[in-house]
Amino acid sequence: MKALILQESQEKKIEIQEIAKPTLQAGEALIKLKASALNHRDQWCRVGMYPGLRYPSVLGSDGCGVRIG
Repeated sequence: MKALILQESQEKKIEIQEIAKPTLQAGEALIKLKASALNHRDQWCRVGMYPGLRYPSVLGSDGCGVRIG
């Protein structure tokens, strides 16, 4: 699946990458997105103002879609 990834490197800070589909844990669901957006959380992550951020990090905090798993 494709994801917008935030990297620690300044040369390639944000890039679209192909990543593995996540393994679901109890109580989690897999959603096929129909629409997505970036919000203030994503901007704070991008400029290093979000506490506890670990790299690489998937951006796109807002979205809606259909449950597929």
